[in-house]
Amino acid sequence: MGIINNIRKKREGKGYSQDYMADSLGITVKTYARLENGQGRLIVKIIDDISKILEVSPYELIKFEDYHNENGGFHNNGTTWANYFEEQQDTIVQLHKERIKHLEAEIIYLRHILEKKLIKAE
Repeated sequence: MGIINNIRKKREGKGYSQDYMADSLGITVKTYARLENGQGRLIVKIIDDISKILEVSPYELIKFEDYHNENGGFHNNGTTWANYFEEQQDTIVQLHKERIKHLEAEIIYLRHILEKKLIKAE
């Protein structure tokens, strides 16, 4: 599973333990271990939270390059890039929507700060 492997690689690359990740996410170590072993459900919010802890974009965790292999993009189980994309489309769209929502909130906040500074300058 690409996303799970990407999460594990990024976590290990940062030297973070499963205990640290679980604590940062506010879940039990058992629950986190299940996520990383593919036994739990990786919902968009968790992927987003994990990406923040690992200081990478959610898209980096679900990148498609990891699904290519020497058989021209086909896995032994017959999955192609197109199949993978179709399966992950809802997750990808949701991640984009959440990122846009976050950026819109950040814009509002920054505009508010800017307005305060402009008022003080007058």
